[in-house]
Amino acid sequence: MKTIVLLLINLILSSTANAIPIEFTHTGIGSGSIGNTNFLNKNITFTAFGDTEDRIKFDGHGFAIQHLTAKVKIDGLGIFDFISKTRTFVNNNSAIVGFSRSVDLGHSGTDLYNGPSDSLFNTWDMLSSTNLISGSARFLQWGVDIITNSGVLLFENVTSSTASFKATIKHISEPPFWPLMMVGMAGLLLRRTFVAN
Repeated sequence: MKTIVLLLINLILSSTANAIPIEFTHTGIGSGSIGNTNFLNKNITFTAFGDTEDRIKFDGHGFAIQHLTAKVKIDGLGIFDFISKTRTFVNNNSAIVGFSRSVDLGHSGTDLYNGPSDSLFNTWDMLSSTNLISGSARFLQWGVDIITNSGVLLFENVTSSTASFKATIKHISEPPFWPLMMVGMAGLLLRRTFVAN
């Protein structure tokens, strides 16, 4: 019984130790439509959260992390949640980052927003924060499969001469509540086991 309880505590602690949240921020200027509303040359901000533990390597060219949540802010219109699954990627060969479809949409993770480009991205492995990188980016391959809580989101296939990207590792200052509670309960069970013997 003691061994089982100790293994349980170890499992709980190890399951939370490697999960590191990361925030991705992509910005640019774009035109298109969301639902039945058209917009022209609006400041766009994609904000997405992922987990570095979910990072995958693709085609020997770089890495991608599927978003746990993603939003788009369109100036003057509001902030909208993505319902379609998306991800952020880095292509080390091309030294570029981007925002793309998730592979489970049947598009092999086709790109939606590419850029900016920077020599940093030749070696970035998505396991660390980046400074704010500025440059240009390109909207491409948007289609009716990108759904938000306000309807289909479409962007015209154009280059945004003003664009930026930043990745921020979100350090957790306090351990999650439920794993700590489970460790505490396991500790009580272990104490009772020792007392009983």
